[in-house]
Amino acid sequence: MATAAEMANLEAERQAYQRQTTNIKQNLARIEEQEVALQRATERLEEERSQIRNEEHQKVKSALSKREADVEQRVSIAEKAEAAAARAQDSLAEQRRGVSDAEAATVGRCRLTV
Repeated sequence: MATAAEMANLEAERQAYQRQTTNIKQNLARIEEQEVALQRATERLEEERSQIRNEEHQKVKSALSKREADVEQRVSIAEKAEAAAARAQDSLAEQRRGVSDAEAATVGRCRLTV
């Protein structure tokens, strides 16, 4: 049978193990809380990244849309200028024909009078 001293030693060891187990459980609980906090922070970070990507994507789309509208406006202006130039050339050609016709008529009259 165990002596009182052995029993006291066993009780002291049991209490030490119990304290150690309690400390381990507390440490584990703190680690689990930190893991949850880390997971939440990671999720918030991913949400922020996603939001930033979306905002940047919208900025790029807006800038491209603006550039596209600017290019379309320039093309429209160029087409209008080309059309005006073509009309001016047609008008000039018609005026030249009129002048040529008038010159021919004048030359014809001059020949008749000579």
